[in-house]
Amino acid sequence: MGDQKSTQWKRQLNQAIKTLQDLNSQYDSAVAQKGDKETQLEDLKKEFISLNKSVMQQAKTELEEQVNQTLTEFSLQYDQIVEKLNQTTQQETYKQVPTVNARPFAQKVFVKRSSLLNKLLKNKDFKTLYHIFFAFMIVMSLGEMMKRYMEEGKLLDLSLVIWAFGKLEVTMTCWLGVFLSSFLVIPLVRAINQNKLKRHVWVTLYSAFQFLLYLVPCTVTIKNSLPIASAMIVTCEMTRISMKVHSYLREKLLFGIPDNEYAHYIPDSLKQKGVSFNHLNPPQITIEDPFTEVKRFLFFMFAPTLIYRDNYPRISATRRWNKIFINTLNCFGTIFYVYIIFQTFCIPFFEDSWRNNWSLRFVLTSLEKSMVPGTMLLILAFVGVLHTWQNLWAELMRFGDRKFYEDWWNVTSFAAYYRKWNIVVHEWLYNYVYQDFIRFTKGRISQIVAFFFVFLISAFIHEVIIAVSMGFFYPILLIMFGGPGVLYAFLPNKELRSLNIFVWSMFFIGNGFLIMFYSWEYFARNSLDLRPSYSWMAPIIPHSWIDFQHL
Repeated sequence: MGDQKSTQWKRQLNQAIKTLQDLNSQYDSAVAQKGDKETQLEDLKKEFISLNKSVMQQAKTELEEQVNQTLTEFSLQYDQIVEKLNQTTQQETYKQVPTVNARPFAQKVFVKRSSLLNKLLKNKDFKTLYHIFFAFMIVMSLGEMMKRYMEEGKLLDLSLVIWAFGKLEVTMTCWLGVFLSSFLVIPLVRAINQNKLKRHVWVTLYSAFQFLLYLVPCTVTIKNSLPIASAMIVTCEMTRISMKVHSYLREKLLFGIPDNEYAHYIPDSLKQKGVSFNHLNPPQITIEDPFTEVKRFLFFMFAPTLIYRDNYPRISATRRWNKIFINTLNCFGTIFYVYIIFQTFCIPFFEDSWRNNWSLRFVLTSLEKSMVPGTMLLILAFVGVLHTWQNLWAELMRFGDRKFYEDWWNVTSFAAYYRKWNIVVHEWLYNYVYQDFIRFTKGRISQIVAFFFVFLISAFIHEVIIAVSMGFFYPILLIMFGGPGVLYAFLPNKELRSLNIFVWSMFFIGNGFLIMFYSWEYFARNSLDLRPSYSWMAPIIPHSWIDFQHL
């Protein structure tokens, strides 16, 4: 393209020079033609300048596009090279031999790397898809605002958001109590390290402590009838803090105390492959004075990871406040869009639809109305929590390793989805449930049994959060998680792009069922009181399944 433009420009320039020569040779033919010649010269000059500007502007535009594309490709390759160099550095630190596959006992290695979405957004095509999604959300928000204005005379009614985040003083008091109590694990670890507590004593104390970390927040939530968003904050934070406490204790006792027999345990199957202790990337953990341990634990409590280390890779630059501001704005935007989805799709239909008699047509119609909002909420949960919220705290803490998720949207199996959707939680379950069930039983529990323990514990914790936050026990998520969720994980993992269509179809259907069943049950619980008819069984009976017209 550039060569053709250059040839055209040269051809027209030569034509202009030839015209000048012809005019000059004819100049003396008649003085009366002088004015015409000057006019022709002026027109020719303007034409030449206009042509020159057009050609230069075209060349400038093409050059800018080429430079931008080259910079994008360079940035992506640069991130990949830096990540590989960081991995190599970490491997040399732990004296790891990279040719040996040490799974499933290799420990987490933290390296400096960016989140995948941040890398992809440097590509203009992916960024356009990102913009299309947000444009859709903006148009939907404007539509809801116009509807409110025509029906109620006001553009926006935020009463739902205000109610959902109500009783914040109770929420923050409960969170602060749980947060401060988590520091009790530090003197417990030091007492164990100094052999001041026998094993059965500290195991009992630690188990009771973990039990209270769940019992107290759940009791506060239920007794104070916290609204759903505030209740979700309390239950999610109690779970996060509990997991962090366990991570700290486990790493300190396993790798911080010298000559721990369990730290050096390697399954026979890995020993036969030549795996040694150094191949497992053992972290460098020490137990220092109380001030140092409090400082380490405090950083860990706010760092966007559930795997404890004494030190983490940090970005050398100062905090980038522009990115902190953008991530904060995105968090509020996500909350607003969740409100719009419930206000637009869920409440108008499900508020009274649970009263209808069940039929196949009614269920299919309800499912059809639930699939789109359910999948949109899945995407918003990813963008708002796994990407934006995690990167916000990574920026605040200058935390270097920002691999919070992988390309879960490209998966062709549910086993890959479970691994890639939430790397932070997956690594905790993998290290502290899957590995440790095998490690602390010294192989008496097989890998498949440990795998089912991971599913069981994960499903149980999810159910506790949902049940306490919504105020009732309705184990739809547990049934779907423990039924189809487990079965799908064992489907053959074939890299066929058509299977990605199947996975996304299951996303739509599964999330549609969750929205449908939980919406029915929520509105039914707010409208029906089954205690006179069912006595003590009322709390566990699905209210939306009752034929309320015959009560």
